[in-house]
Amino acid sequence: MKIPILFGEWEALHAIRHIQFLRKKDIPSELYPDSVKLSKQLKYANKRGFYIIAIVGEKEIEKGIIKIKNLRTINFSRCRPGQ
Repeated sequence: MKIPILFGEWEALHAIRHIQFLRKKDIPSELYPDSVKLSKQLKYANKRGFYIIAIVGEKEIEKGIIKIKNLRTINFSRCRPGQ
């Protein structure tokens, strides 16, 4: 299960597109409901039992990528939307 995490309202608009794509592929996904610090969003993901998250921040949007993080192994990877 993946949870896109946002940094602010502008990033949320971009994250919604990715959520729609994931859901069309039958991949459950959520958008964190508030614009708060990343650490709080990561705690939320851990508490909910998510171990794979997608980070859609300003830098990721500028580069046209999504940062994928495995919370169990702390490994990061990057992908282009639609891959």
